[in-house]
Amino acid sequence: QITDPAPGTTTEQDPFDYFRLYKISAITEPEGTDDTTVTLTCPDGSTSDYTRDEALALTLDTMPCDVSGVQVLFDGRIASAGTGVLALDMQIRQENRSTGEPVTPEDSPVANTAQGIVADVDPIQPCPPEEGDRFACDLGTATIEIADATYDIEATKKIEPALQQEGDNSPVKVTIGSQSSGSARPYIEQQQDDDPTFWNAVDFVQMDPSWELPTPVEHVQACYLTGGTFTAATVETGLAGEEGGVGGTWTCQELPGGGPPFDDDELTLQQVKNFLAAAPAGEIHGLRFAFMAGNEDGWVNPTHPNIQVPFQVVRRDELRSGGPVPTTRADQDAAPGEDEAGVFTDTVDVHGTTVLIGLDDRLEADASADATYTYEHLTVGVEVDKTPTGQVQPGEVIPFELTYTNTGEHALTNPVFTDVLPSDADGNQLIFD
Repeated sequence: QITDPAPGTTTEQDPFDYFRLYKISAITEPEGTDDTTVTLTCPDGSTSDYTRDEALALTLDTMPCDVSGVQVLFDGRIASAGTGVLALDMQIRQENRSTGEPVTPEDSPVANTAQGIVADVDPIQPCPPEEGDRFACDLGTATIEIADATYDIEATKKIEPALQQEGDNSPVKVTIGSQSSGSARPYIEQQQDDDPTFWNAVDFVQMDPSWELPTPVEHVQACYLTGGTFTAATVETGLAGEEGGVGGTWTCQELPGGGPPFDDDELTLQQVKNFLAAAPAGEIHGLRFAFMAGNEDGWVNPTHPNIQVPFQVVRRDELRSGGPVPTTRADQDAAPGEDEAGVFTDTVDVHGTTVLIGLDDRLEADASADATYTYEHLTVGVEVDKTPTGQVQPGEVIPFELTYTNTGEHALTNPVFTDVLPSDADGNQLIFD
């Protein structure tokens, strides 16, 4: 028999006042077990019995009460050195169940003592056994420290291919990402890509077919930005949301029930793709994605998923602010807001919000990441070869041959080659036959 917490160990500090039973995550039966009974005790002293499978299926919503104790009885002919294991998922409370005071690091350490009993011929009785009793008792104690919650978030950005040459008009894959860290679980993570210096030169095509949601993320909402005013001045001012910038209007998917939290409704990946596919073509100049936990429990296993969002863009012929999209050619000027001709910087901004860590308290974090796209000018070059070389006897016909080769990457349009016959003060040194 395993009892947690052990009888008589909660007079000074009851661990179930600081933590609530979230789920019975595992029950390992020792060899020889014929029957397993799980008993849950409620604060009023009442109890409820379950089989092993019934106990493992319980959730926070289906438990009989805010459980104050768990006991597991393995009945049978238990093998020597047989081991029984009870694993509980516990969740820290915002307030102490008995006092109503906030649970803080000052409450550390919280001790939890469990009791184990093995009985043979005699029935299980209160511990410790008296001399001659045929059952054995033991206690095991562990403590947990309560620390201030921590939370941070990291942004990632990648453009593939990062360089295209003139004449290559294939789609470019842009991948934005976020991953949080810390002791607090995320509630919402938002990724926003609306850098006007980048969108000045590209159009949205579609979400990349490789896009998948990582476990355990299920809910995602998409928004797109349209209607901005692109001029050299507005693009140089900054991001779409900043005063004096390109501006525009965000259009977002409707959240079921206004969530989160959500009940059974989801914002699925396919709904996002359908929503963006119906957006006005050629007008999008920003994307935003919100990934939301279904409730205040946040994401679990893993707590901090790596969320990557790939989408496709294609280079425009003309900048939204006017004029051809510049290449890296030396005589071209950089696009508005950029430092180098033919180079376009794209910034993604991410924002994370945690589940409640107090009555009305959440932690938040921000980060950003950059990537560049280069529109490379094709090189231009020409090579001229002329024969013959060396000495030729007087009076002989000289069979000159000129070979012109385009050694560059760019086609040459209407090239002109000029061959001037040499002359001196007395006239031509070579006579054209």
